[in-house]
Amino acid sequence: FFFSSRRRHTRCSGVSWARRCVQETAAMMWIIGEYVDTIENADELLFNFVEGFKDEVAIVQHQILTACIKLFLQRPQDSSEMIQNLLKVATEECENPDLRDRAYIYWRLLFTNPELARQIIMKKKPVISDFHYTIDSGLLDRLVENIGSLSSIYGKTPE
Repeated sequence: FFFSSRRRHTRCSGVSWARRCVQETAAMMWIIGEYVDTIENADELLFNFVEGFKDEVAIVQHQILTACIKLFLQRPQDSSEMIQNLLKVATEECENPDLRDRAYIYWRLLFTNPELARQIIMKKKPVISDFHYTIDSGLLDRLVENIGSLSSIYGKTPE
């Protein structure tokens, strides 16, 4: 990963980019949080965003907080000081009650029962699959050939 907060601000300057950059930044924080065990420099990437935590919008702050918690659960030696500072800022200086309450919950959970926090926060997500709806490959090929007609919507080949 080569994403840094410095690059984000130069790329996202201007009013027209504001909403898009918020979504991109929130998505990047989510990716870092989900794959914190495989991203070697996750602590450095998150540190850049923790520095400007108060300046971010709520959705990005939520993602930064969650990603940092996941980093702490995976690699406490790399992030203990960062998470303490982040939780302090989130609980004492943030006006958003959802973010503040989430930070309090994480703080209490982490420092009273870290193993329970790991089980809750790092729980494996179920695989999304649907075995109830299958379609014959021959029919699928015919439907794809007729993708511009109503046959693909109704699931029946034209006669």
